[in-house]
Amino acid sequence: MDRALASQIARDSGFTNDLDYIDENTERLSKQKGKSEEQRKQAAIRDYKLMESVLGHCDMCFRHSERRDGSSLLTPPELPIVALGNRVYLALPNREPMNDGHCLIAPIEHISGSSLKCDDDMWDEIHNFMKCLMRMFMARSQGAVFIETVMSTSPSRAGHCVIECIPMPMDKAMDAPGYFKEGLLSSDDEWSQHRKVID
Repeated sequence: MDRALASQIARDSGFTNDLDYIDENTERLSKQKGKSEEQRKQAAIRDYKLMESVLGHCDMCFRHSERRDGSSLLTPPELPIVALGNRVYLALPNREPMNDGHCLIAPIEHISGSSLKCDDDMWDEIHNFMKCLMRMFMARSQGAVFIETVMSTSPSRAGHCVIECIPMPMDKAMDAPGYFKEGLLSSDDEWSQHRKVID
């Protein structure tokens, strides 16, 4: 909608940015080349099939399956699940762990890409898992580093949102932020067009 409005304003040579002009020309400025009903329907079908394909191949998702009596059953992913919350779960990796205690925090619902897409309730639960893990590792004289890797933000190519928790000795955990900052700042400029570290 905003893109269509900006396009109409750009084509209007007599446009003036005042409320009277906008009120008088609202009808003309809000016109947009609309998709036909059939095009919208086809786009919705395509999006649905794409999302079904993504969900069908996601290793981290809980699956809905139908029982013979018509009720549905929620099947957990094939990961060793340690704790299950209302919106988020804690699991062990299904590959070789980096070290003893390496674990994953992931939403039950498929959130593709970054944890920034999680709602407030989900974030509260993620934060609670993080606090509990930090307390547990603190009791073992260890620190924890939480890492989230986002390879793509496109829903069709992005994987399930996962935050990895990697425990390490306390002295190394205290130095970890400096190592990450140094590594990001020394990375090649071709990989990023934005500021690499935000303090």
